[in-house]
Amino acid sequence: MNETITNIDLLSTATELGEAMQDAEPLQEFRAARKNFNNDQDAVKLYNDFVMMQREIQIANQYGGDSGAEQNKLTELERKLFANKNFDNFIKAQNNLLEFLQKVNSQISEELPFDFASLAKPAGSSCCG
Repeated sequence: MNETITNIDLLSTATELGEAMQDAEPLQEFRAARKNFNNDQDAVKLYNDFVMMQREIQIANQYGGDSGAEQNKLTELERKLFANKNFDNFIKAQNNLLEFLQKVNSQISEELPFDFASLAKPAGSSCCG
């Protein structure tokens, strides 16, 4: 039997996929880990301090500044950040989610004559593919 699939059918199927993904374990774990991280004031402060120090080092490097001491501080902040259980769990959950989404993309792309994510991303964007 040769059925014609309409755009509406495809959009409906995409909606079903999105709804099914809401219950996927990697997404649930990511949401829980993100919530725990965001509720951990120490972890959030360490992260913000780390990002700020990174920016300061980048600016110093652009203007030829010596950032040896700052680099040591950054390394120490990074060590403390990854020693924080909530941050570490958040990063692990994020990586697991990305791996899961890449598998979903691969499965979709396997059925198509092109890489689904690379054509679905916004023009000029380096995300998603």
